[in-house]
Amino acid sequence: MYCKSNWLRLLAAVSVFGYALSGPVSLSEGTITKRAERVPANTSSSLLDDATKFSKVLDWMEEVGIQEEKLVFYSGGKRNDALKFVEKNEDYAYFWDIFDPDFQKDFGGVAMDSEVTAACSKAMALHAEGETRVFGDKDGGEDGYWKDIEKPILMKSKYVTKIWSMKDGTTDPNDHPDGDLKKDGNAKPTRALNILGQYVPGAPTFDWLFLTTDFGKGVGCRTDFLVPFKTVSWAGAVTYPGGTWDLNIDGETCQYKNSGDNLGMLFCHGRSITCINDPEEKNNYDCGGGYKRQPVFTCAY
Repeated sequence: MYCKSNWLRLLAAVSVFGYALSGPVSLSEGTITKRAERVPANTSSSLLDDATKFSKVLDWMEEVGIQEEKLVFYSGGKRNDALKFVEKNEDYAYFWDIFDPDFQKDFGGVAMDSEVTAACSKAMALHAEGETRVFGDKDGGEDGYWKDIEKPILMKSKYVTKIWSMKDGTTDPNDHPDGDLKKDGNAKPTRALNILGQYVPGAPTFDWLFLTTDFGKGVGCRTDFLVPFKTVSWAGAVTYPGGTWDLNIDGETCQYKNSGDNLGMLFCHGRSITCINDPEEKNNYDCGGGYKRQPVFTCAY
């Protein structure tokens, strides 16, 4: 169990909040955005770059023994609510308890810029287990860390059992009138795996593409594939992506499986997720360079 005493929390509040007076640095703004500004003298840039990789941050959390349970999240201007809560309940921990000056020192004196903060937010959500708590869920927050990173991961995690939406300003762990955000959460998908075929008219082959996107939105001509595209023979039409495809989705190893004659299924976040024909399956579209794309299947989660 890793949990700081009140005086260490106050020390962290003074030193860390100097980097972000209103919580984690905004994804859109970021007071320190250039790599040169992040690298102190006589420090390996690779060590500092590690702090921008959620997998490296997650490894660090496990190595130093950061607690998995009783983690407290917050959105936007509710940082002080979270701080007051963990000061009253010392067996809980929140963002700045974990990513304090000791964390920065272990990563070579890294500054908590927007890129590092985003990696830490993702790692913290992936690390969480059991019951979690959040302040300011309804506010959403402009920084995007809770809404766009932490909440989607917690909602889908098979290790997180509750996400209690806390009353503003409360220090009572049971004061959550808005209830559990995770209840029935899996019935409301927010993201999707989209599977597409990409081809050049008249060419003897085409490529399978796997990308994630917000639920209900297409992927356009994006190229941030989950796996390198696979080239297969063209048989006059886009067919089925047969086989087992290993995918990394939200930091978790997932698999899409297809026997070669059906829609297939996505196995991810401890769930078996049914895939369906993409609503725009018939609509081919151009992506430049002579390439066309055809949405085939989508798996909402």
